[in-house]
Amino acid sequence: MSEKKDDGNGFIRFLREKAEARVETEESGSVPARTRVARRLRHELQVHQVELELQNEELRRIQAELEKSRRRYMDLYHHAPEGYIVLNAAGIIIEANATFARMVGRGRIQGAVFAEFLVPEDRPVFRARLRTFFRRPADKKIEVRIDTGNLRPRHVSLAAALMQQGETGGQAAAEELFVTVTDVSELVRVQEELQRSQQFTLAILDSLTAHVCVLNNRGEIIAVNEAWRRFADANPPVGGNVAEKANYFSVCEMADGEAASAATAFANGIRGVLEGREETFSMEYPCHSPVEERWFVGRVTRLAGFLSGHVVVAHENITGRKRMEQERLALRDQVNQLAKAESLSRMAGAVAHNFNNTLSVVVGNLEMALEDLQQGRNAVNSLELALRGAWRAAKTSGLMLTYLGLGMERRECLDLCQACSGIVADLLANKPEGLTIGVVFPPPGPTVEIDREQIRQILTNLVENAWEAMSGEHGRIGMDIETVEAAAIDTIHRFPLDWQPKKCRYARLTVQDDGCGIAWDDLDRIFDPFFTNRFSGRGMGLPVVLGILRAHDGCVTVASRPGEGTTFRVYLPLAAQADGPRS
Repeated sequence: MSEKKDDGNGFIRFLREKAEARVETEESGSVPARTRVARRLRHELQVHQVELELQNEELRRIQAELEKSRRRYMDLYHHAPEGYIVLNAAGIIIEANATFARMVGRGRIQGAVFAEFLVPEDRPVFRARLRTFFRRPADKKIEVRIDTGNLRPRHVSLAAALMQQGETGGQAAAEELFVTVTDVSELVRVQEELQRSQQFTLAILDSLTAHVCVLNNRGEIIAVNEAWRRFADANPPVGGNVAEKANYFSVCEMADGEAASAATAFANGIRGVLEGREETFSMEYPCHSPVEERWFVGRVTRLAGFLSGHVVVAHENITGRKRMEQERLALRDQVNQLAKAESLSRMAGAVAHNFNNTLSVVVGNLEMALEDLQQGRNAVNSLELALRGAWRAAKTSGLMLTYLGLGMERRECLDLCQACSGIVADLLANKPEGLTIGVVFPPPGPTVEIDREQIRQILTNLVENAWEAMSGEHGRIGMDIETVEAAAIDTIHRFPLDWQPKKCRYARLTVQDDGCGIAWDDLDRIFDPFFTNRFSGRGMGLPVVLGILRAHDGCVTVASRPGEGTTFRVYLPLAAQADGPRS
């Protein structure tokens, strides 16, 4: 049947043939034929009747399909995700789909003025644009807000197309406008949240005291915060600017005088982060103005979660911190001067007292010897006592020279473990009862250049200082020797105070006790000559240790807490042949 519907004539011939076939079928059992003309006329009438019936059947079928298609179209039209309306030139709604009715929340739409559905502020805008839509609607859109009666209006985007209704003077006359209404409320909400987030981020950046900017991979400034702007306005660079679109590298190249080297170093640091050679970069630099001295710290970091090849540059004013550091250093110098004056005063008083006592003994015995000689008595005993006093004075003078690091030219290469082992044997023979000494001197030990007697003085003074801390009670002293890297030497309570490592590796002698410990306030004074606490002694043991180490480019550290014992660590540089690379 579809083959016979290719054109109108074919369809008519198809109906004719079908009608004749039906009439012939009906006439096959008819009464005998009458006249030839009457039979043909009847035949034609019957065929025509059948043709009309077939045409009616075809029309009803087509009408049913058209109705079905129209219902499907109307379903799509009314349930489309976008609203559709038809407006006339006055802005009156001629037709609208159900989606638009749901948008405005009203049942009666047709015949209403579209502008009345908008919030009052948007109505004049729509009326002005309506005329533009009718003249040339292509590529034109407008966003307006529909008043839904709720607290928040519905944001919609309007796009239009002309509906041609006739011809006037050879041109189409536009009488109606087909408008697509798209709900963009969610998009507007997201945009508003994004804008609030950006404003919040900018507010945070503008609240920072640091001067912050963002650079691209060419060094161009693409964003700055308020602190950066204020500083740039107050301190304009020579021959350039540091606002958006300026090249920061060019600004650094324009620096002159004392600032040129710092600017070059900072620019190279930025390039290192941009090129991926460094994760971060920071440096402190002076940035003085004509009226004040200022210091800043500049930091460069990669911009995370954004375009590659961008960095954040932040400059923070640290003038307050620098001034505090200077004041602290000045105060420390004052304290050191006061401590030095106190130490010198104490040392001078102690030396004077020591020599006064010794000289009193010497002078007294010499006077007694003179008197004995005048009376013919034996003066040997008095002379011996005077000589002993003189030797004590000489010993005190020698200890003072040792504290100053003088008079120690004699040196030899010694295995420190072997040298200390012989000294420990003498200490064990003279140790107090109840005291335990533990030794870890693994052979061969590190080799150092020092006189053997000076090693004896160091170890003996430290051990005697430790067992004096026991106050005659039971306790334990531990000693060990090992080789350490220079970086492992502690910097807290390290003496001499100005000591810095000059070698890669050092021999370390540790003497540790579990005595009463040293008060925190005394830790910085225990190496002063003649400083004593509640322990007995002349107060020259630890100063002698410090003087020997000073003369040999060594140092000593002390760690102690009251009631928890004390640990002394002596560091001596390895001999030249022993300070090579590790095997």
